[in-house]
Amino acid sequence: MISKIKIPNLRETLILTAKTVARFPLATLCGIIGTIAMCYYVEVDYQNDDLQKKLMKIVMVSSLGISFFTALQLFGEHLKSRVLHYAIQLLGLVLLLLYYFSLPLELKVVHGVRFVLFGLVAHLLVSFAPFIIHFKRPGFWSYNKQLFLQILTAFFFSMVLFAGLALAFLAVEKLFDVEIRDKTYSKLFFIITGIFSMLYFLGGVPRREVMFQDEEAYSKGLSIFTQYILIPLVGIYNIILYLYTFKIIIQWDWPRGWIAYLFVSYSVLGILSYLLVYPVVTDKSKVWLRVFAKVFFISLIPLVVVLFLAVYLRASEYGLTENRYFLFVLDFWLFGIGAYFIFSKSGNIKLIPLTLAVVILLTSFGPWGAFSMSINNQVSRFEKIFDEKVKGTEELQFEDQKNLSSILTYLMRRESLDEVQGYFKHDIDSLKKEKYVSIENLLLQEYNLEYVNEWADEGNTLRRYFSFTTRTNYVADINHAVFLRFEDYQKSNYKGVAIEIDKDELLINMSDSVGWEAQISIKSLVQDLAKLNNSYVYDMEPEKMALHGENEAISYSLYVHSLYVERVADGQFALQNIGFDLFFTKRK
Repeated sequence: MISKIKIPNLRETLILTAKTVARFPLATLCGIIGTIAMCYYVEVDYQNDDLQKKLMKIVMVSSLGISFFTALQLFGEHLKSRVLHYAIQLLGLVLLLLYYFSLPLELKVVHGVRFVLFGLVAHLLVSFAPFIIHFKRPGFWSYNKQLFLQILTAFFFSMVLFAGLALAFLAVEKLFDVEIRDKTYSKLFFIITGIFSMLYFLGGVPRREVMFQDEEAYSKGLSIFTQYILIPLVGIYNIILYLYTFKIIIQWDWPRGWIAYLFVSYSVLGILSYLLVYPVVTDKSKVWLRVFAKVFFISLIPLVVVLFLAVYLRASEYGLTENRYFLFVLDFWLFGIGAYFIFSKSGNIKLIPLTLAVVILLTSFGPWGAFSMSINNQVSRFEKIFDEKVKGTEELQFEDQKNLSSILTYLMRRESLDEVQGYFKHDIDSLKKEKYVSIENLLLQEYNLEYVNEWADEGNTLRRYFSFTTRTNYVADINHAVFLRFEDYQKSNYKGVAIEIDKDELLINMSDSVGWEAQISIKSLVQDLAKLNNSYVYDMEPEKMALHGENEAISYSLYVHSLYVERVADGQFALQNIGFDLFFTKRK
């Protein structure tokens, strides 16, 4: 006999959705606001720069609010006082609004990194919020397993739904000659990922009455995945890293660059494996899992020490940056977690997300935070080199000049160049307001010093590659009949005009079907930009990368918004990539 298949009832779906919204009203509101802002963002004209930036701020804060208010609701559900519950929600709303108004329109590296840190804290908070008050109660592993599966399911269903609807739209467009704009597909994606997936996930968050039940039976599929895939991978990484550690000891050649992240990846993978097998590590029939649980944290300690020494040597040579700061902090956290699980008999896994959230939050602000510590360290390095070797009697080496250049660029990108204002005659704030290109180069020239790129060597200080970008949003007083936007150096056709770039001769060649041809040379622009002697300049003033002129075929205004050039010989350049806006009028 074939069993009956229960088809979802629309009324039941609406009731479940209403219950989800009633349980997580502020999180749902954030999701809706963020989705609306994103849909509006794709409709905003590219020239309306300020509105685009305001909308992006709304999207950032709204996406943060989804997980933040979810965590506050899960925490508040276990408070005895409803007044206190609502007070915490109100406080969360005030904090989120303060964060929105603290963000400037011109978002910099610091704001992006801090947003990621706050997002990590909010997500980790969801993982243990219901257990803050009831710290010793069971159910933590099952609760997080449910959240994890709910996230995966919501993502999978959202992608399937989007793909299905997008194909349906495409079918309507092709079969019935109905024009559906590309922006419609973007909006569809934002609506599904911003509202549907959010409500689906929130609808599956365990409720209070089942939150603290005893840990459920361990999934066989999860057991197979962890025991026969994940843990063997951890073992392979362990062998590789220990062999590499022995190589370091023998050759005394300390690791540089990405190897530090390999150490961190191994640690994260191992801790994840431990969390996944946690319910069965006490099972007497799973002896090797119990061995893994202990051996992993013991093997972690020597690798943590190696990581600390590698990052310390790198920071001693090149100074502290946010990335090195985070590696230091993560290294200490891994050492603490490893020591705890080695010597603790109970091994409470709640401490893993809780302590990590606290550590990440503390690194995001204050004089002890990543940004202040890194900037202060780089300023100290700058002052030491300048006082001893530029103003002092010690000889200024090539590496010192390179360090001064890289420090100025570092401070420039973090809006902290005024920290060294006392060393220069030029007013740095005025230069920034005027959008002066390559401020670092100008400042160093006060002492007859050249800006040296971080990739340059002492034998050849000429840069081989140059990259320049400008704001694509600008206002220009232009009176031309035709507008074209070109995004690549490959041959393209826009509004009946074929465009081909001669990357060796630095020429823009244009033609149409009736025999009209025109040519614009960008050689003078490339040569002027190369004189800046800076391999990467971003957010330039549009007029700094513009050409205005006329020839026998056209009069034009060319606004280059991205340019990537290779120096092939002294005074000779080859174009690698270009993007530009071209306004022109054909001359009869």
